[in-house]
Amino acid sequence: MKLSIIICVYNTDPEYVRKALQSIANSTLCDYEICMVDDGSTLDYTALAEEFGARLLKTENGGILRARLRGIDMAEGEYITFFDSDDTISVHYHQPMVELADREGADIVINGWAFHSAGSRYYCHGDSTMSTHISAEGDGVLRAFFAQKGLEHSYYVTWNKIYRAHTLKNARTCILESHIGDKNVCYAEDALINFYAFRAAKKLCNLHTGYYFYRIHGGQTVNVISDTRLRAQIMAMRDVLDLMQEGIGESAYRDEMLANLRAWEEMISRTHYSHAKGAGYKHLYPLIQSTYGVKRLQKSTRADGRAYTHSRLLPENIEEIDAALRPLFDCQGEVALSYNVRDPYVCRVLNAVRESGVAIKPDPTAARVIPAEQISRKSKILHNHFVWTVSTVLFPKGSKIRALLKKLV
Repeated sequence: MKLSIIICVYNTDPEYVRKALQSIANSTLCDYEICMVDDGSTLDYTALAEEFGARLLKTENGGILRARLRGIDMAEGEYITFFDSDDTISVHYHQPMVELADREGADIVINGWAFHSAGSRYYCHGDSTMSTHISAEGDGVLRAFFAQKGLEHSYYVTWNKIYRAHTLKNARTCILESHIGDKNVCYAEDALINFYAFRAAKKLCNLHTGYYFYRIHGGQTVNVISDTRLRAQIMAMRDVLDLMQEGIGESAYRDEMLANLRAWEEMISRTHYSHAKGAGYKHLYPLIQSTYGVKRLQKSTRADGRAYTHSRLLPENIEEIDAALRPLFDCQGEVALSYNVRDPYVCRVLNAVRESGVAIKPDPTAARVIPAEQISRKSKILHNHFVWTVSTVLFPKGSKIRALLKKLV
């Protein structure tokens, strides 16, 4: 078994789960298993798991961290990845990651990702995992993890990566042995898992072959919907920061990594203060100040969101396009194809098809047709760089208007 895909569910809309599973089934990934962990849902996912050949483990509710750790324990693949139950992937995502890991001997491989809102799909080309070539070995792997100072969430999430199994098995052991191992954790657990995985990894690299679509919607656990949830997020983040500080060890780059960790901590203090201020939770100000050890509370700055300032739109009909592109990966020889040579996403995937040994012959009269990319005028206006920049200044993180705008885009 090459790749184990861990999907944790907790009362996720079954239609979202179906779309997640279907996108995996429709992709070019060859040798894989799906390990589903039901973290005490009131909904029943048995039929969905059976339909897509997934192994399903039902447990009592213990939080996303415990669910992820149980998934790691279930996994039998040479590599492991995580897949949020409400997300999807583009057609050529995991397979090239596995091939690169095999070829380069990498323990962690990062690929592209994009936001999927109700109205559009877009990726942030200011994020270094999307815009640069990443290659690190030895101490450089953990240094790369801390170098972002918390500003690029693509380094800390689990869903845009595959891991050599031993790196996650090691992370699981470290977490279970820590004071956080028996807690119900629903925030920042991905940063903690990645810390231990990056610490154990000997080589890190990335590629740009597709997109993991992170769905933005109101039901996400990261949303601040009450002072109780924000308080829980603050305390969970404190636990994670403490464990990372303790776990850095006596590396030659210890001081550098601790300084970057402190900058990360200060950034999180600004984020949580902005959330509290926007929601009117003034009673949480002392907790934020004492938890993060800051002398004065400050709102999030534009620099805190620099990775997300520059965005590029992706076609809204990407499932239709992928459905037409998928059979090409199974072709041989030359294939006549009708497509718009100016469609960036289509051309990118076709380059991957060519790399697999298929010769694509553009022919506007060909029977094989790839649908043209569709991007609405509304999305183009909302994602105009000037509009985007002004909105981040006028509507800072934590504001109610910003939350509304996120739903619109």
